[in-house]
Amino acid sequence: MMILVRLRNTQRGCFCAFVCALLLSIITPPALAQAPVIFDFCYENKALLPYYVGDGDLVPDKDPGINIITLRTLDDNMEQIIIRYWRKPWKRCLSSIESGEFSGVIASYYKGREAIGIYPKVKGKLDTQRKFSSANYCLYKSEDSLLDWNGLYFTGTGFSPVAVPRGYSIINKLKFEKLMYFEVKSSQMGFNLLSHNRVAGVVTLCEVGKRLIVNQQDVYGHFIEDKPVLVKKSAYLMISKAFYQQNTKLTEQIWNTMAALNKQ
Repeated sequence: MMILVRLRNTQRGCFCAFVCALLLSIITPPALAQAPVIFDFCYENKALLPYYVGDGDLVPDKDPGINIITLRTLDDNMEQIIIRYWRKPWKRCLSSIESGEFSGVIASYYKGREAIGIYPKVKGKLDTQRKFSSANYCLYKSEDSLLDWNGLYFTGTGFSPVAVPRGYSIINKLKFEKLMYFEVKSSQMGFNLLSHNRVAGVVTLCEVGKRLIVNQQDVYGHFIEDKPVLVKKSAYLMISKAFYQQNTKLTEQIWNTMAALNKQ
């Protein structure tokens, strides 16, 4: 808005100028105030208890899972952003981060993913202090299975593959250990294959496997969690390169706020 005033060099003119300046100072800040930045978060459209609840595109209002609750807390603590939630197949989320369609995902770190998005770093190194959460991967198998992970290598592998959710970073370890694997759409699908002896075991997040066994004792009650865990990992809010380039300072604030919330 532009205000044009013609003033004479009189006391009355000076007073009018003062009033106009005061009005401008009141009117201008809202007009110049920066609108919150939209942050489009993508996550799996399959239930991944306790992290994500429910299947399909719907984001539950109540009990959405601990990761969504944490992100809503982050949103409440940052006036600079508004988080929108999108549910897609996991590999679609990753490809959409790479293309810049979405702003971020929660993902564990491995070097290959640096081609997809940006992780919090300090002096060029991964900043573990600004992680989103911690997560462990476990091997699940039948009670009488000979398949075993002893903390160093697999034994009793035979010729049957293990099932692992498609796109999970633990696949890199399975490749390194030269363990045959079969990618599935979800952890539950892997458990279903195991219940029909189609695979030798299932590799997934430990919390996810535990929940499946507890919630479906009649089907999966004879499955056990192999010890020790396969991998202990940290999960990060990985940001798309497009969002980071456009909102570099804001992205650093998001990671810093996440770190502060984790300390509470």
